[in-house]
Amino acid sequence: MDSKSMDRRLFVTTLLGAAGAAALTVVLFPSSEAVAKVLLDDSPKPNILPDLEDLQAEPDEPGGGLADEEQLAYHMGHKHRRRRVRRWRRVCRREWWQGHYRRRCRKHPFWVWLSIG
Repeated sequence: MDSKSMDRRLFVTTLLGAAGAAALTVVLFPSSEAVAKVLLDDSPKPNILPDLEDLQAEPDEPGGGLADEEQLAYHMGHKHRRRRVRRWRRVCRREWWQGHYRRRCRKHPFWVWLSIG
């Protein structure tokens, strides 16, 4: 390709890119002020998490203990079961073959324990 046509193509793409950037700046200018206002707002944000100190009940308050119908959660323990499964590992060796080294890979099994609960 001729270097003149390449120079023209580069000039045209640069010109179109600059014109597009200017048009975007003109169109987005009012909204960019709104975005900057939101980003630069230093007012304190309300905390999403509840204040736990307000939620704690005193032990001498009537609502502090458990009600008669409420119970603590009970978790029954269970055995941690495992099972043995076979997986495959690729083992590669370098062998001399017809005047040069050749890599030969084979699959070899190995065993692992998986937790299933």
